[in-house]
Amino acid sequence: MNVAEEGSQVVAQYAVIRPQFVDFAVRIEGLLRDLLTEATIDVIQLESRAKAVDSFEAKIRSKGGKYKDPLGEMTDLAGVRVITYYLEDVETVETLIKREFAVDLNNSIDKSAQLDPDRFGYLSRHFVVSIKSPRSDLPEWVQFKDLKAEVQVRTALQHAWAAVNHKLEYKSVEEVPRELKRGLGRLSALFEIADSQFSYYRKEGERIAANYESSLAKGDFDLELDLSSLVAVLENAEIVSGLMQAAANANQVILPDDGNGGEHALFIMLRELRITSVAQLLEWLREASGDMALVEAARDTGTARMPVDLATFIANMLHIAHPEIDGTASELFRISINSVKAARKEYLRKKQNSHIPEPRAQKQSTPNDAPGSTSP
Repeated sequence: MNVAEEGSQVVAQYAVIRPQFVDFAVRIEGLLRDLLTEATIDVIQLESRAKAVDSFEAKIRSKGGKYKDPLGEMTDLAGVRVITYYLEDVETVETLIKREFAVDLNNSIDKSAQLDPDRFGYLSRHFVVSIKSPRSDLPEWVQFKDLKAEVQVRTALQHAWAAVNHKLEYKSVEEVPRELKRGLGRLSALFEIADSQFSYYRKEGERIAANYESSLAKGDFDLELDLSSLVAVLENAEIVSGLMQAAANANQVILPDDGNGGEHALFIMLRELRITSVAQLLEWLREASGDMALVEAARDTGTARMPVDLATFIANMLHIAHPEIDGTASELFRISINSVKAARKEYLRKKQNSHIPEPRAQKQSTPNDAPGSTSP
C-alpha cells in the first residue's frame, strides 16, 4: 500500500470515529463550564469542536509524512477554547486545568513564552489534556480514558488579535511590507498594553470598593455617590436592615443581586434626582423605610408581590415618590406606567389619610437654584 492509499485509509478511519471526539469535546466543555462556575470565574466564551475530516487530512499532508500514527499522535482532534476577560483569569484557568486534568506538558504550549521580538503578539496557552483518575474510572468517562484534547486559553484581546492576524497572514517582521511594519508593531503592542490596563483598572476598582466598604463600616458617610459606593451601601446589611425589615413586614421578598443591572438603573435615577452623596441616599432610605404606605406601593408596582432584588425595590420606591422621573424610570425598568400610576394613586390616598410626609430627595444647589430649594 503506497503513502497516498495509507493516508486515505487513515482519513476514512477518522471519519468513522470522529463522533467520539465530538462527544469528548462536548464533555470536556461541560466539565470546564461546571469547574469555572464553581470557581466563580466569569468567561466571555467557552466552546468546543472536533477537528473536521478535511482539516485532519490537510494537516497530515502539511506535515509531509511526520505522523507515523496520525490518530494516535495528533493531540487536537478534540478541542476546547476558553476566552477570558482578564489576563489574571488566564492564570486562574491554567491552575484549574492543571488541578483537574492530566496535562501533557511536552505537547502543551505557552505562546507568550515563545514570542520572539520579531513576531507579532499572538498570545495564547494551549494545554493538551486527558482525563485522570478517579474521574477516568467513572462509567460516564471511561470511554474517553485514552483520548486527548487541546484546551486553548486566551483573553478577549488576544483572541481578537489572533483572528485579525490570521487574516493578515503575517507571522514575522520579515514577511511584512516595509511600509506596514511600524504600524503593525505598534498595534500589536497596543493590544498587549490594553490587556494589562484592563487588569489594572479591575484591581483599582476592587481596591476602591474595599475602601468604600471600610468607610461605611466606620460610619463615614461623607462619600461621593458613584456605582461602587452605591453597591457598597446595598451590600451593607446593617445600613439596609431597616428597609429590609419594612419590606418583610409588607411581605415583599428581596432577592440577592441577580446581575440584571438593577444597581446601574438605580444609580441613573438617583443622579436625576440629584442624590449625589451617600449621606443623602441614607437619609432618603431612612425616611422611606418608615413609610409603610410607600413600601407597600413599591411592592405592588409592576408584577405585584413578585420577589425583586434590593436595587429594583428601592428604584420602585423612588419611582412612586417622584413622578418627575416617570420617563426615565419606565425606560430603565420597563415597568408599565399605568401600574406605577395606580400604585402611586393608592400611596397618595394612604398618605393623605395617615398624614405621613412623603420622603423627598434633597436637591443639590446649583447656580440657578435658590438657596434651600428642594425637588418637587
